[in-house]
Amino acid sequence: MEDISKLSDWLKTHHAVFPWIYFGKELETAQANSHIYVCILHRSNIIGYIKVGINNVYIHDFDKVVHFPSKIAFIYDTFVLPEYRGKRIASCAIIETIQFLEERGLEKLWCHIEGWNHASLKTFQKVGFKKKASIRFFRLFGFPFFLQDGYKPLKSLEAFWEAHYGMS
Repeated sequence: MEDISKLSDWLKTHHAVFPWIYFGKELETAQANSHIYVCILHRSNIIGYIKVGINNVYIHDFDKVVHFPSKIAFIYDTFVLPEYRGKRIASCAIIETIQFLEERGLEKLWCHIEGWNHASLKTFQKVGFKKKASIRFFRLFGFPFFLQDGYKPLKSLEAFWEAHYGMS
C-alpha cells in the first residue's frame, strides 16, 4: 500500500484493544524508509496487515531502529483480527507478500517472532520460513544486551548479520 494513512488510522482505532499494533516511532520510521504495509481486506474493510521493513526498521521489542542490509526485507508485524483467524488468511497474505517482494528485486525476507507466539511461528513455518536464531534483548542498568540462542552474547544485530550472512 503506497499511502499508509488508511492503515495508520485503522491502527490508531484498534490500538485500545490491541496495544502492540501501533507505535509512533515505528510509523515514523516506516514512512521515512518507504516500508511496505500489506492490508488484508474483507469486503473493503481492513481485517489485518503485514508490516514489511526495508533498510531501517524500528523494532519495539528492542526499542531501537535496526539497519538491515540491502536487498533484504523484514516482516516485523503480522496481524489478523481474532474473528478471522484459523482460516489460513495470514498464510495466504504472507505468500502474496513474498511474491510481491520478489517481483521488486528483494532477495531475502526475514521476520521477527517472539518465542511465545506459537501461532505465528507455526504459520510462518507452514509457508516455508525456517528458524535461524533466537535473539533476546534486555537492558541491565540501562545498558542494552543481545543474546543469541539463549546464551551467546552479541555486540549488535549488525554483528549477527555479518557473522551469519557476511552482510553489514
